[in-house]
Amino acid sequence: MIDTHVHHWELGRFRYPWLDDPAFDDLRENYLPADYRADVARAPVQGWVHIQAEVDHQLDPVGETAWVSALAEEASASGLPGPLACVVYADLRAPNVREVLFDHCRFPLCRGIRQEAWFDPVSTRADIPREGLLNDPAWQAGYRCLAEFGLSFDLLVWPRRLQQAAAFIPRFQPYRWRSSTLACRIHAAIPVSELGELGSRP
Repeated sequence: MIDTHVHHWELGRFRYPWLDDPAFDDLRENYLPADYRADVARAPVQGWVHIQAEVDHQLDPVGETAWVSALAEEASASGLPGPLACVVYADLRAPNVREVLFDHCRFPLCRGIRQEAWFDPVSTRADIPREGLLNDPAWQAGYRCLAEFGLSFDLLVWPRRLQQAAAFIPRFQPYRWRSSTLACRIHAAIPVSELGELGSRP
């Protein structure tokens, strides 16, 4: 069994702004491969995919990729299950996005990008962006770069944005299938029942 969505974090190594929210007090402690192995001890998990854990975006995102790769090497050397791949962060709007993607791809575990596309202009939560991405020309250009590196894109949007995303993705796929970008929907588009009013705003 491969778990395709696991987050690790180490509070002394990186800052995670979303963990400053009192709503996440119960999560404010390190969560490393040994912790995950303990949590799934009764399941036949052979490995997992680390999904970027929203490290402070002011930091170099490749640092998290290097760290997860080191965790994977440690697990492999010990003969224990560990991360087999990772989906990493990059700001696809950034002028240097190709350089960042290149640096991520120096680590064989890197398989895709997650930049959260859900947003709420009035949100006060650190984990919810205030600006939309799908209509941003700079972001669209960065998205097209993913195919050059053979990277997937993990799509996280509100349910009300799924139709927009479904229209956007085919428009920006290159014509040749070998250069296309696989877009994966994650968190089942954040069901509204989990977020109440926040998830149901127009």
